[in-house]
Amino acid sequence: MVASLPGVRIGASCEIAVESADGYGEYKTRIEDFEEDRLTLAMPTHRGSFMVPRTDDPLQVILPTPGGGTLFLEGEVVGRQSQPILLIVMRVLGVGQQQSRGFFRINVTVRPTECAVWDIAGGPDDGFWRPVRAIVQDMSGGGMGMLADEAVPVGGRMRLRVPLPYGGGECVGTGEIKMCRPHRGSSARNPRWIVGVQMDQIPRRERERLIKAVHRHQAEERRIGAI
Repeated sequence: MVASLPGVRIGASCEIAVESADGYGEYKTRIEDFEEDRLTLAMPTHRGSFMVPRTDDPLQVILPTPGGGTLFLEGEVVGRQSQPILLIVMRVLGVGQQQSRGFFRINVTVRPTECAVWDIAGGPDDGFWRPVRAIVQDMSGGGMGMLADEAVPVGGRMRLRVPLPYGGGECVGTGEIKMCRPHRGSSARNPRWIVGVQMDQIPRRERERLIKAVHRHQAEERRIGAI
C-alpha cells in the first residue's frame, strides 16, 4: 500500500503534523523505512527537544510528490524505536492527494480579518482598497467563496486576510473576483451576494498553509464523525 504512493521513498523529506503540549504544530522529518501500511519516520525536533507523540496519537504526514502536488497521509502512532536513532512507527489509515492543479474545498464560516476590493470608480490613478463586509463560507487551496453585503466587480481585485480553521494561522493574499451573483436568500431590505475569489497573488508559504489547513479540517471532521 505505502510503497505504491508517489513520493514515498527512504530519505524523502516531509512534515509531520502532531498535537503537543504547546498545541498543534508541523515539524520537518524524513522517511527512514516503509512496509505495507507502516511508515517509519525520524523523530522530529522543536527548539532542540524531541517531539515524542504518544502511542495511538493521530498523525498526519505531509509529503511533496514528484508531480508538484502534495500527499497527506493520515494515521496513528503504533510504536517507537530508540536504536540507532529515535524513530516513530506510524500506521497509515487514509491517504489524500492534492494535485498541483486541483484543490479540495471545505465549508467553513469565518469572518476575514481584512476584506477589501480595489476601487477604481474615481479613475485608475485614484484607486484604493475599499473595505467590504463579508463572511467566508468555503475555502480551498485555490481560493475563497464568500457571502458579501454588497456587489463587487467581476474581474476586479480583492485582498483578503483570513483566519484558518483549527489554529492554522492566517492566510494573506490577493485574488481575482471570478463570480458575483445575488444570494437566493437575500431580500431588498437585506441584500447579499455570493462572491468567488481565485487567489492568484499569494506567497508560496501562504498557499501551503491554506492547503494544509483545508486537509487538517477534513481530517478533524472525519475524526469527530467517527467518535
